[in-house]
Amino acid sequence: MTTIEAPTETHEAISPDASTPDADDGLLSLLTTTDHKMLGMMYVRLSMLFGVAILGIGAVVGIERSQPDSIDLFGSVDQFFQAWTAYRVGLVFLVVVPLFLGLATAIVPLQVGSPAIAFPRAAALGFWCWTLGAGIVLAGFAIDGGVGTPFDRSDSEAVALTLAALVLTVIGLGLSTVCVVTTVIALRPEGMYLDRVPVFAWSMVIAGVTWLVAFGVFIGNLVLAYVDLRGRAPVLYGQEQNIFGQIQWMFAAPQVLAFAIPAFGIAGDAIATSTNQRQPRYGVLLGGIGALGVLTFGAWAQRAFQPSNQNLTENGVYVAQGILTALAMLVILGGFASAIVGSIRNIGRPNAWFIGAVAGLLMVTIAGDANVLRVIEPLDLIDTSAETSVMNYALIGALIAGVAGVYYWAPKFLGRKLSGGVGSLAMLGLLGGTIALALPDLISGFLGEGQPEFVLLGYEPESSVESLNVIAMIGAFVVAGAFALAFLDMLAASARSSEVDLADDPWGGQTLEWATTSPPPLGNFAAPVATVRSPQPLLDDEAPATDDGTEAN
Repeated sequence: MTTIEAPTETHEAISPDASTPDADDGLLSLLTTTDHKMLGMMYVRLSMLFGVAILGIGAVVGIERSQPDSIDLFGSVDQFFQAWTAYRVGLVFLVVVPLFLGLATAIVPLQVGSPAIAFPRAAALGFWCWTLGAGIVLAGFAIDGGVGTPFDRSDSEAVALTLAALVLTVIGLGLSTVCVVTTVIALRPEGMYLDRVPVFAWSMVIAGVTWLVAFGVFIGNLVLAYVDLRGRAPVLYGQEQNIFGQIQWMFAAPQVLAFAIPAFGIAGDAIATSTNQRQPRYGVLLGGIGALGVLTFGAWAQRAFQPSNQNLTENGVYVAQGILTALAMLVILGGFASAIVGSIRNIGRPNAWFIGAVAGLLMVTIAGDANVLRVIEPLDLIDTSAETSVMNYALIGALIAGVAGVYYWAPKFLGRKLSGGVGSLAMLGLLGGTIALALPDLISGFLGEGQPEFVLLGYEPESSVESLNVIAMIGAFVVAGAFALAFLDMLAASARSSEVDLADDPWGGQTLEWATTSPPPLGNFAAPVATVRSPQPLLDDEAPATDDGTEAN
């Protein structure tokens, strides 16, 4: 079977050599483009730029935590709390989610054989809403705002500005998510049933639906706090010491694990390409990712509005949710492991993106396992630094997988490869830094370190906790440095000449994005995509496949 059919009259008008009209037309074209590849590339670049800043803030917070009985770098506990919350808010809404959405905006239409993303103008509007909102969110934190402080010493108008900007940011991300999900649901070619969708595209559908439901609740929290804050005198929800408590569920398990779901999709596509084999038990893999979408929804577990949720470890549903989430992740991990072990000879020297995909997959799975410890009542890890550990394992693990996706798909949205040596170094640095950052917090949770960390002020911590905080600080700097290295590598690749010929499929991929040129032409494909017969259409010429993605006998 051929992947591309003979050109039709519609596709003859789209030259395979045509470049997008936005490539060389200056600033105006960037501001007005609806080309999904350009929008995705801008998402990726800006989210990685924000990532350098946010991870830097996390490293500075780590310095302060290394001396938990005093405030040295920040002028007060309130300013430390602002930085502490900026790291959480920024990591989710300015870095991890937009990085995944950038990759999805650029790649998912190609994966499902579509000439464009669904609702291209809405996709563009989503990007610009997010860009404007993200910039104002950072400004709000910088001018003594943020999402409140423990002693009401921040600028209330700056807090209101931050809340409003955060609403705009989330609306932008929501619009982009709708476009990606709709593309997979409505613009697939003939024969590409949902059980034949590429793993990354499927993971974005599952994650996207979960995100959209959570975003709606989160916006409701923000609006309630904003309205009360801007009234004559805050009654409860707008009091600054109460604001973060109302939205803290978004940065804690299980909800924080939902933001890492696309990491499994990137790992699925990258591992299959590396092994040069069809993923065994493809349907089980898709089912496991689908289960994560249900199991990681956490808006229902808000403690600020549910007195019965004050002790979540006594809630049977919450405990079961944590255990089942970890089991689903282990099932997915086992499927990937069987694919790697069964084709170890085909892998050869691992690419940077393979290292990053596997590393991110492991970190996110550890986050799920660590959350099981957190929900077991006798261990008493709720409201300890173990929550920070789970968050960092999940979000930094997701970030590693996102960077791996940038290296994997760079030929498609940049038209050139990134440096394999630099990428491998960055991936290993991110992996080692994440372990050094997150593991000490998990251990400190058993030793009684509080969450959030500012409650330790005036408390004489155990010497072991202080030492563990120093290790976590070093890990934070390693993560920030490794991520900055990957970002600089991407900028350097963007600046290099594109005159060198690049193979359309430099990795030997299995899904439709590798059936077109690198970078793709206007309209993505020079001819209509033929009927799809398996989840790996580019392997169908080599061997027939059954519906579950395995080779037929």
